[in-house]
Amino acid sequence: MTTKSATLRMPQRRIYSPARNNKTRRAASPITIPVKFSLKAVAAIFILSVFVGLSFITSYKIRSIAQEIQMLENRYLTVTQENKILSEKFSAVANPKKLAALGKKLGLRQPSTDQIITLR
Repeated sequence: MTTKSATLRMPQRRIYSPARNNKTRRAASPITIPVKFSLKAVAAIFILSVFVGLSFITSYKIRSIAQEIQMLENRYLTVTQENKILSEKFSAVANPKKLAALGKKLGLRQPSTDQIITLR
């Protein structure tokens, strides 16, 4: 089998209209429907589109503020937990009995009266 025998040939489209010639043939124009809008209809469509746009903007801002509030609440919880841990550590370190025991261990003693200077 050769390539010519496998080729399908489609017939060309021909126009058999005696009234029209190829030179006088015009392109088919799309069907147009005359539409008349009143000023009220145009204003209503414009106002509706403004309201829809404002609702999208408002919902976007509400979502972004809600995300920011959630982030700040999470940060508040972590800072509160960190503050609790640090205050527990501070109370453990600032205990007077533990400080006295640590001072004795390091060889420190109470200062004498001539070593104390008062500032005014």
